[in-house]
Amino acid sequence: MSTTVTANPAAPSLPPLQLPPSDALGIVQSDVIVRVGLLRALADLRAKPYLLDYAFAWLRQDPQSQSINSDRDVQQAKAWFLATNIRVVDRMHLNAAALPSVSLELTSSEEVENTDGDTHYSAREPIAETWPDLTPAFTPVSFDINTGVLVVPSAIVNNIDLDLGLVLYSLRSNRGYSIVDVLDPQTLVIAANVNDDFSRCSIRAPQPALVRHLESANWREGWDIGCHCAGEPIYCHYLYSLVLFALLRYRKTLLEARGYERTVLSGGPMTREPEFENELVYSRHISINGYVRCVWPTVFEPVVAATDFQLGIDGGGNFPADPQVQAPWTTPQQDSVIGDADAPGLQPPPDPIDPVAVIWPPDVGEPATDNLYPETNDNGLE
Repeated sequence: MSTTVTANPAAPSLPPLQLPPSDALGIVQSDVIVRVGLLRALADLRAKPYLLDYAFAWLRQDPQSQSINSDRDVQQAKAWFLATNIRVVDRMHLNAAALPSVSLELTSSEEVENTDGDTHYSAREPIAETWPDLTPAFTPVSFDINTGVLVVPSAIVNNIDLDLGLVLYSLRSNRGYSIVDVLDPQTLVIAANVNDDFSRCSIRAPQPALVRHLESANWREGWDIGCHCAGEPIYCHYLYSLVLFALLRYRKTLLEARGYERTVLSGGPMTREPEFENELVYSRHISINGYVRCVWPTVFEPVVAATDFQLGIDGGGNFPADPQVQAPWTTPQQDSVIGDADAPGLQPPPDPIDPVAVIWPPDVGEPATDNLYPETNDNGLE
């Protein structure tokens, strides 16, 4: 069996990846996700001050804390946060002039799950950025707008097999029309009554014309988020509570939805920063661990547009044009056609259940030793 496949040729140069890139995420930078997420979360808390009451709601509801004027502490925390500019910086850029601030420092980054292409949930995806031509631009020999019949120049069909599903594309209007029928190797049919300019057109495969194969790996990355304040340690408590509240409230939308998934948080005690010898700088840290998926393309290939089958016998060439073939019960020297009455002995064998062809009782020659028939009297009766 031989197969002829009509497919898109690989584009000589692929255009830059355009958004949205779907699953082709590349190398995900979790530091950008965490930093931008914190900035957006703190800005949202400033724009919605009523959310701050939820961050410190336990203080007002604790019966023991109510006796020490907890409502005053909540109002003081809210006023401090709304009046203070809090920066989010890299740990190495932390300095006294940037306080109060939230620092970020990478603590771990390791590959933990190599998914590759065999288990990736979407190992292939279409490329919508390009739609290459299968043929050079041409002008049809003729086109009937009433029937949709279009004749392609012979030089074009020498390099492509017209088939259903391919697209006749007008390079003048940048519109494509599916081929609904093929009358002969040079004549195609599109929908009737199509009013378009086909003075310059081409043949294209149906979209998507190209696909890319993807592979991926999951990485576990951990970050240390430090809350730093100068002066009174109570401010460090305020900042720690607000940052933790922001991470918990916005985790789904600002972290996991952007690629930093399955995050787990943990906290630590308050300490005094030894880097600032002449100032009282207090810090409290939050550890966050999560997973990012890095995805990269491996192969860019065309999509099969159509398949044409030609049947043949392996080692025996193609089928003969004359369907009247020699019957298996004739000898090689006999050339007569099946059922030829003038050629004796060339009739097909009788049907095995044909009663005319069956001899009964069988001619057994000498009497059989076995009693095949019941005993009879002289009259032939049992």
